[in-house]
This record gives sequence, C-alpha cells and structure tokens, in this order.
Amino acid sequence: MIRTEQVSMHYGAVCAVCDVSIEVSRRETLAILGPSGSGKTSLLRLIAGFERPDCGMIVIDEKTASTSRIMMAPNRRCLAMIFQDLALWPHMSVLNNVAFALKGCQHSEEADRADELLARVSLHRLAKRYPHQLSGGEKQRLALARALASQPAYLLMDEPFSSLDPLLTGEMLDLTEALIRERGFGVIHVTHDFQAALRLSDRIAVMEKGRLPHCIDKAHSMTQTELLQWYSECLRPSEDACSLA
Repeated sequence: MIRTEQVSMHYGAVCAVCDVSIEVSRRETLAILGPSGSGKTSLLRLIAGFERPDCGMIVIDEKTASTSRIMMAPNRRCLAMIFQDLALWPHMSVLNNVAFALKGCQHSEEADRADELLARVSLHRLAKRYPHQLSGGEKQRLALARALASQPAYLLMDEPFSSLDPLLTGEMLDLTEALIRERGFGVIHVTHDFQAALRLSDRIAVMEKGRLPHCIDKAHSMTQTELLQWYSECLRPSEDACSLA
C-alpha cells in the first residue's frame, strides 16, 4: 500500500501540497482530478521520491519512504512513473529504452525481456527506431513498456494521454486497463480526462489549492455527466458541495 500521512510541501511561500492523506492498495486505481496548478503533479513527485516533504510521512508497503529527514531513493520504492512529457531517452533505441530500465536481469536476458515487453505493447517491429521516429501513440506505448520493465508494484501516471486524439486515447486506455488487470499493480492517475478517470479508476479524488478533500468510491458506476456535476460541486465554494462524496 502507498500511504501519505498529512504530507505538505512548499515552493517558497506557496503550499503546493497541503496536509494530504491518501491510501492506495495494490490492484487499486485512484484518479486525481483538479485544476491546473492544484498540486497534482507535485503530489506524484513526492510519492516518487523526486521531492522532499516539509512535513508528514510517505509509507510504501509498510516502509517509510519520505519524511522531512528521510528520503528513500526513487529506484527503491517499487514504483514507476509515466510523465506527461514521457521523458523517453532520445539517444537510445526503442529496445534500449526498455532494456536499460530492466532490473534483476542478466545482460543476456535483457534483450529477450525487452522484446517480450515491446511485443505486449505492439512495438516489437519498431525496436530499432528512436523516439523521434515514433508517432504520439507509439511513444505512449514505449513509455508504458519502459515503466513495466522495472516490474513495479505501483504505477504513477501524470496525464500520459493528454496529447493524444480521442481514437488513440481509447486504444491506450484499452491497453492500460488490460495491463493493470494482468500485472495487479496499484495506480495513481493524475488526469483532466473524465473518460480515462471513469475507465481506469476504483476511486476518484479532487485536488484544489494543494488539498485533497473530496473522494468517491465505486467510480465505475458513475456516468461522465454525473462525474462532471460532482467535480463542479467540489470546486464550488459552498458548505453543501460534493454531495456524492
């Protein structure tokens, strides 16, 4: 389980993440919605170990990962992150992008494991290409294969489908949903896409001004219209907001 306990982080005088407590188990997906600048990416970066909290604690599988004084290295956190800009290594081929991320494999096994992962995301025929030679959808698939290479227990996704057209987004949602079922990892998915939130998530939370006060369970039972109404109510300054929470 990933657990944050009253985690806060400031950029100067601005509280980017304010007193956030969440729990996400393996085989569970939490989507986080919210306006731009609300702290969603900062929260992912804290969980991934790229930022240090000013206070609070992050625990991953019962091990303390982050406090103001303790920082477990990102590569020891049993998680992988897919960034909004994908952060593919431009000087490496498709095959080597995946092979470099493999853990616990002998050198002779890396190519075979990388080939297997590329085949799973339908990129095995493009193994010798470089990222700049791929389409947007192909780059997304490569980022997903590279994330899987480290055999993570948890996957953090920061708006990974935001640059894709609706058809490609649907294809990537199908693939991601299948991989989540196959691999059984826990997922925290930051998105503005209500369709993606409903398709992939067990729970949906709303973040605003660094805080995460609203969350609903059984997200699969909602329609996009119901989600939009709930989301709008959560962002409306009212004591009666978020009646579904």
